[in-house]
Amino acid sequence: MSYSQNDEERIILQYFDSPGRLLDIGAYDGRTFSNSLALLERGWHGVLVEASPRVFTHLMTNTAHVSVDLVNACIVPDELDLVTFYDNMGAVATMNDANHERWKERAEFIPITLMTTNVSRLLKRFGTSYDMVNIDVEGGSVDLFEALVPRMPEVRMWIVEHDGMMDRCKQLMQGWDVAYSNGENIIFTR
Repeated sequence: MSYSQNDEERIILQYFDSPGRLLDIGAYDGRTFSNSLALLERGWHGVLVEASPRVFTHLMTNTAHVSVDLVNACIVPDELDLVTFYDNMGAVATMNDANHERWKERAEFIPITLMTTNVSRLLKRFGTSYDMVNIDVEGGSVDLFEALVPRMPEVRMWIVEHDGMMDRCKQLMQGWDVAYSNGENIIFTR
């Protein structure tokens, strides 16, 4: 059984031959479309971040059998703020207004106000040493990616939902291999 949305899991499992540590920002329920769960079930330790308070309860249940630190927070690149988060039980919850507009005819959203925390606070609490980082935050992934890459030199694999900005991602990762890409995600490896 594959958890990932497309074929990412196959690439991930072929690349890594021993357990490590991962960071997953936008982990959703920990199972659906997960690029992390297969690794966690193979002995990895992870930090899983999910902004939606309603989905977070499912994340806790779905990852009770693996070694994880769970974070219920809305992560942003820089300043702390109160934001409108368009929550839903599907995999398209977002604080990005353009993403909300794109999906509002097909998904039911409940606007809630969330306090954000920034990447500096997240990394201060959980460290910067990871083998794999997955970022999937519906409309904000590339901004987080740009904020995280310079602070995390040990990462061996980055998986980013590119939101149509694949060229911007590739520019940042010059010298890295593109191990896989599709209409949604790009995987960079060393």
